Amino acid sequence: MNVIKTPLPDLAAALRPHGVAMTYAQLFARASSGIFPVRREARLVFAIGDPADIARLILHAEEKKNPCHRTAA
Repeated sequence: MNVIKTPLPDLAAALRPHGVAMTYAQLFARASSGIFPVRREARLVFAIGDPADIARLILHAEEKKNPCHRTAA
């Protein structure tokens, strides 16, 4: 099985086609809070997984954080 590892500085460019436009600092904050899986190797931080899946996780977390987009029943 081949694991996709994307260096965190390159992740911002990989997420743009999936509708997520964030800076390195914003991505690092989300990685630190556990929104998407990461692995540290030496001094580098790698996002683990397909960028499309990571984008979905980030968008879901942002949606949960901002409840004004939900519809009232």
